[in-house]
Amino acid sequence: MWLQHYGGTTAAGFFAMGLFDAGFLAASTISVSSAWMVQEAFSQKLLAPDKSPTQGRFSILHIATLSFTAVVVLFPHLPTASLALWSQALGALWMPITLAMLGLIARDHKIMGQMAMPGRRQFVLGSVVSLFVGLAVFSIVT
Repeated sequence: MWLQHYGGTTAAGFFAMGLFDAGFLAASTISVSSAWMVQEAFSQKLLAPDKSPTQGRFSILHIATLSFTAVVVLFPHLPTASLALWSQALGALWMPITLAMLGLIARDHKIMGQMAMPGRRQFVLGSVVSLFVGLAVFSIVT
């Protein structure tokens, strides 16, 4: 409202669209980082430095999320505040899954060797994942 009052409706609209795009894109890109993590952990050979894990089997995930994010802003009269809120909520729901997957990979001695995560850190990671899930359940219930 402040920006609309002092900068006009156009400036406020562009600012709102920019905020929405930034939040929605940030929530969507977790799929890219998850695809990267899975590819790095389970591929038989490491990728060349000039190759992206999203070029292989996971390219459809990358392309779909970025395309959906780009297309959403083209629809007029969408409730961008609600969409941004829901995209952040979905990103938060994906976070425990990603953390649990990282924990499983990080504790595996075959994958990590000497750098495998010790038991104390596994407990801390499990606590963080439990906190994320607990807060999500609490916010849905209340």
